[in-house]
Amino acid sequence: MSSSVFVSISGAICIGLGLGLILSAPTSEEVYVDYSDCAVGSVCTKNFTLNATLAAPVYFYYGLTGFYQNHRRYLKYYSSSQLSAGTIDVSTVKLGL
Repeated sequence: MSSSVFVSISGAICIGLGLGLILSAPTSEEVYVDYSDCAVGSVCTKNFTLNATLAAPVYFYYGLTGFYQNHRRYLKYYSSSQLSAGTIDVSTVKLGL
């Protein structure tokens, strides 16, 4: 009896969260900037123009293809300071090229 109540409540919470995400998705703005033409191992600068003003907060995400976090090379050069959203000195960046 108690497990069926737990599953029902969990399901209702998940449905509510899912509906909230679906309803908020149309208000999200996305801008795609392709940077696949950048040379490997070099600093790449991309300039782009936004066609609309974005309301705060603005989050920046980037995507990688053909990259797996459990890859040995990733683990060898992993640096938590690079991923902590703080500023780091370029000389401390580990390059696994």
